[in-house]
Amino acid sequence: MDLCEGLPYAEECFPFNEETLVYKIGGKMFALIPLEEKGIIILKHYSRGIEELKESLNGISEPAYLSKNHWIQVDTKHNGLHRHIKAWIEMSYKLVVSGLPKKEQRKYLD
Repeated sequence: MDLCEGLPYAEECFPFNEETLVYKIGGKMFALIPLEEKGIIILKHYSRGIEELKESLNGISEPAYLSKNHWIQVDTKHNGLHRHIKAWIEMSYKLVVSGLPKKEQRKYLD
C-alpha cells in the first residue's frame, strides 16, 4: 500500500465496499487491494504480457471482477514476486496516466 500512496497525485478510496481499497490517478483505477485477502494486489497491465506472466510466474492470476485482458492479480506471498511489485505498481500507474487526456497527462507526469 505504501508504494501506491507514494506515487504523485495517487488517491485512495473505497468506491465498491469497505473491504476493497482502490488507488486512482485522474479518477481512474490503477490498483485494488482486497483488505480481507492478505497479500493480494490487483494491477492494470499491458494486455500483451498478461498470459506470459501467468504462465511463467506462480502467484499471478486473473482478478475475479475485472477484465482478464487488462488486469492481473498478484499474490505477494509467493517467493520471487516481491522484486517485481514496485515496477508493476509504477507501470500500472503510468499505463493509466497514458490513457488520460493529454492535458491531464502533463499534470501527472511533470
